[in-house]
Amino acid sequence: MGFKRTGAILPLLLAAGMARADLSPSTILGKVSATRAQGMGGAAGAIIGDPDMIWANPAASYSHKGMLLTMEGQKGIFGQGMGQVLFVKSWKGRPEVVSLGASYEDTGSVVMQTVEGMDRRISLQKDVLLLLGVTLGEWTGKPYGIALKALRSEVLGQYTANAVMLDAGLQGTWGERVKYGAAIQNLGTRLRYLQTAYNLPACLRAGVSTEWKWGGRMLAGADVDYSWNERLTGCRAGAEYTWAGIAAIRAGAKVEGLKGFSYSAGLGVLAGRYRLDYSLEMGGDIGYPQSLGITIAF
Repeated sequence: MGFKRTGAILPLLLAAGMARADLSPSTILGKVSATRAQGMGGAAGAIIGDPDMIWANPAASYSHKGMLLTMEGQKGIFGQGMGQVLFVKSWKGRPEVVSLGASYEDTGSVVMQTVEGMDRRISLQKDVLLLLGVTLGEWTGKPYGIALKALRSEVLGQYTANAVMLDAGLQGTWGERVKYGAAIQNLGTRLRYLQTAYNLPACLRAGVSTEWKWGGRMLAGADVDYSWNERLTGCRAGAEYTWAGIAAIRAGAKVEGLKGFSYSAGLGVLAGRYRLDYSLEMGGDIGYPQSLGITIAF
């Protein structure tokens, strides 16, 4: 059983949102992000000590102690969905921290007509992303980490492509309050659907953050990233205020290439070893405006 005009539809789907033929198709890469980070406009590259930020910088889990499990989900306005899970573990007396993560995205489905004249619903695109990350202690006094990722992408329920890639990052401090981070992401093979290969959205990211006491704890950060295949620059900024160590309110904004300007807000509730996060994004592309996550420390 085949589909009419599939040969014409597939290139259109892969080219959606791309201005030149060498750009990567729309995949889960660049979308997966911690709920806490989304509430801060995505400014997560220089947030130290929160392993959930490994999606932005693989050095983020350096100072974590013990075990941690995070489960998060994002919902789109057209029913598309994405979710991720992250498990992090450190060992007493050793500087290494290991992270295992997985993320899944389903962009929805359409009804297409088969060659027999029957209507059949098929999925537009499904992506699975796996991650293995490790922080390796300190290098010239700066914590650093690497993450190996594997991606499987499927479009129209029958065309698949695979890719493997590497992230690397470091973080450090200037003085007592200012922290910085830098990472390179998505260096790897190309995604090949049928006879067409696409570059991954490889990018450089750099960020700074600072925090101070103001009744509670105030954290502010900003990131800049550059994707050289797309030749696009993104800027992100956000802040978080935590009161009494039990509740947090967040806000942020970002300008992300062709996606335009968006702003976001978020909430966090901390109770012992549990943390619940929620974020809402407005403006920009259709994306995933709402995100909910729960983190459990063991």
